Amino acid sequence: MKFLYTLVFIAAIVVPANFQPEPRVVSKQHSVEKCQPNIEHSYNRQEILEKFASILNASAPGYKKYESRGFYIENERPQKFFIYDLTDTSNKGTPLGGCVQIQNKHVYHVAPIYTPFSFSHIITIHDKSLKVFRNINCKGRGNSLEDVISYLNQELINSKDKDKIIARVKNYRKHGIYATIDDLRLRCEEAINDSSSGSDR
Repeated sequence: MKFLYTLVFIAAIVVPANFQPEPRVVSKQHSVEKCQPNIEHSYNRQEILEKFASILNASAPGYKKYESRGFYIENERPQKFFIYDLTDTSNKGTPLGGCVQIQNKHVYHVAPIYTPFSFSHIITIHDKSLKVFRNINCKGRGNSLEDVISYLNQELINSKDKDKIIARVKNYRKHGIYATIDDLRLRCEEAINDSSSGSDR
């Protein structure tokens, strides 16, 4: 019996009753900085970006086989796609980058980041209306680059930057980011020309 008491006493010293293990340290995930309000307050950034995402989801429905959510907006930033302003090249929106400014009479290149589904859309904003040119890098699956240039020649007729903007539009694929693992082929056969997904003036 004395031997048993000794064991209990030793155990009490080695492992006190109030002993608690050190809490496990969990690393905090880096948070994305909150966007400042859009410069032009008449435009709701979240609302316009959701329209952009809707347009891409309609043009590339097959993408949801790879990403179930498709294209969407989070923290006022495009997810799985990019937005590059061809009127002001310093203005762009990417999943982890800065917050794109939505501005009247600006011309945007909007496309998925994943190369096989990177169907390019040129979208202009004029008095809260969107003019959408779909899948311009997929012949017969939407609009053509010539359609865009013809429209901009009239839309920008009084703009001092008309020639610069149109030059960027002609080289629209240089204004964007693309990524793939091993598939570089653009799957134009999966591009859909669905005008119901966005407003065309």
